[in-house]
Amino acid sequence: MVLPTVAVLLLAAPRLPPLVAVAPGAVPPPEVFRYLARFPRGRARALAASRLMVGTPYHDGPLGEGAGRDPQPRIRFDAVDCQTFVEEALALGEADGPVDMLAVLDDVRYAAAPSYDGRDHFVMSQWVPRNEAKGYVRDATAAVAGPIARLERKTVTAASWARRRRRPGDVDLPPADAPIGRFALPVVPLDRVLEVAPRIPDGTIALVVRADRAALPERVSHLGLIVHHAGVAYLRHASSVYRRVADEPLDHFVARNARYDGWPVSGLSLLSIRDASARVAALARAAPPTADARPGAAGK
Repeated sequence: MVLPTVAVLLLAAPRLPPLVAVAPGAVPPPEVFRYLARFPRGRARALAASRLMVGTPYHDGPLGEGAGRDPQPRIRFDAVDCQTFVEEALALGEADGPVDMLAVLDDVRYAAAPSYDGRDHFVMSQWVPRNEAKGYVRDATAAVAGPIARLERKTVTAASWARRRRRPGDVDLPPADAPIGRFALPVVPLDRVLEVAPRIPDGTIALVVRADRAALPERVSHLGLIVHHAGVAYLRHASSVYRRVADEPLDHFVARNARYDGWPVSGLSLLSIRDASARVAALARAAPPTADARPGAAGK
């Protein structure tokens, strides 16, 4: 059997320091970027980066602005949640090296300059449309699922935002930064996901889209990357169930999610990671290295 080029490169990975050993606030050492440069920029490189993060401990909300309302570091690899795992894999798939890593990650996570109010907290209304516009991702649902896909919508008004359910730790934004508007994602219905799974390319982002609830401003509750091992599809994700980044068989994940009747899962929306070379080059020119991200600092 002839393995695809990406699989051969992954199997031939050199002995690299685990990303979990990188100190909070630091970027990975140069040898990580030299290894990742062997892969085509974008999806294939992000997939390779995600493999280096398997086993990383799960921690809810591990990234912040380094000060202010959320003083967690702006970059860290010793802990991830589902969203920051995808964001950091995506940024590693685009950055040319330690110098521009933080600038790319900030660009993926924020509407503009890093701030709590300007962070893309909500995936459906903020993270997806902004990163589509920036050129980092594009919809892959229609290409994979064809007529099986259906459009799922969410409307957030000023009134519904004011009446939203609030719990300790929930995102709280001023009205000017609230996710007000009408939003939509194409979705593969949960009971059809396994039917299309063999056609989903490795490294595709999968968003878990749940039923619309008037009291909730978001419908996406989880995200990860689709990978295949020996012809079997898995979801590589930072899981609060497994407490780490793990490859969970997709059929197991689908069956588990089908049992959640409190907030039912509608299905998966799929995003392809793009080659954003031009944007990354512009970011690198505009953002010289700073003390915010120290290349290769050793961790614990």
